[in-house]
Amino acid sequence: MKKTMMIMVLILMIICSSGLSFAQNKLSADDLLSKAQNFLASKFNMTFRYPIRVSFVAGVELDKILGDSPYKGGEVGLYKFTGGVNQVYLLKDYNYDLTYGCLCHELTHAWQKENCPNQSLTLKEGLAKWIEYKALYYDRAYTYANQINQYLADPVYGVGYRFIQKLEDKYGEAKVLSVVKGLKDIQ
Repeated sequence: MKKTMMIMVLILMIICSSGLSFAQNKLSADDLLSKAQNFLASKFNMTFRYPIRVSFVAGVELDKILGDSPYKGGEVGLYKFTGGVNQVYLLKDYNYDLTYGCLCHELTHAWQKENCPNQSLTLKEGLAKWIEYKALYYDRAYTYANQINQYLADPVYGVGYRFIQKLEDKYGEAKVLSVVKGLKDIQ
């Protein structure tokens, strides 16, 4: 009986992980990028001048790229501008919804690089976290969207996210990006 139960649990874990966990099994990097770009363009009029490359990498490789970041070991994605290309690294074998939200977050950094490059880290991460929330919410991944609030205590992501939420309350969702473009830091 125990052996049968263990086998059933193992089979259930395999089914769940293969159906829900791996972003690259559901969509290729190009498909995921296209979905994210379409969302950002249609909802927020975010477009990009420079080409975008998305790479799925192992956690060890992502940590090497992150270098001495205080968030090393906990990151799911990373944006870098290299050689005229917006490069996004995403943790491979990760949950589809969270990968999609993370891609929208990292693409926000690409938009910021092109449209408002000299902003504080807190403002950059706050806006990116807010866009990530919106991407998850509009994709009906409500549980993951609501988990964004776990970052509220973070001195960079949380403080910036709360600031952007206040801008949304004051100006409305449609005007947040135009307001943010004129800022250098949170106020």
